[in-house]
Amino acid sequence: MKKIIIAAAAISLLVFVKSTHAQSKKEKNDKKVSVTIITEENGKKTVIDTTFDAKDEESIEAFMKSHNTDKPSPPVPPAPPSAPNAPIEPAPPSPPTPPEADDEYYSFHFDFDDEDFDAFRGDLDKEMEKVKEQIEEARESLK
Repeated sequence: MKKIIIAAAAISLLVFVKSTHAQSKKEKNDKKVSVTIITEENGKKTVIDTTFDAKDEESIEAFMKSHNTDKPSPPVPPAPPSAPNAPIEPAPPSPPTPPEADDEYYSFHFDFDDEDFDAFRGDLDKEMEKVKEQIEEARESLK
């Protein structure tokens, strides 16, 4: 029974110390650690309650050793919550099989003779000159 009470006091010490770390920085100098040790021997209940400055770890450790108590280990965190009971979605359908590859290939051949090619090339050059003139006009209008 004595060990359970000491363990409970030690855990409360740890929780208090952790809560002081969570407070704002304005209260940084005011951090205190409160230690409560409750023992029961032969039906006699003894309560030791004291407060230390949080920065004075040596005094806390000396006090805990003088009362045959160690610093408590942190409590075991609770288990994570389980997922809500969501409806089970059916699996998506499998993708369709791709069509089989066709081994055929296509080739195109245009039969230009020199006259046709020269005529085509002449038309292409005229169109290119028109486009160059339009680009120059556009550049001039932007200046």
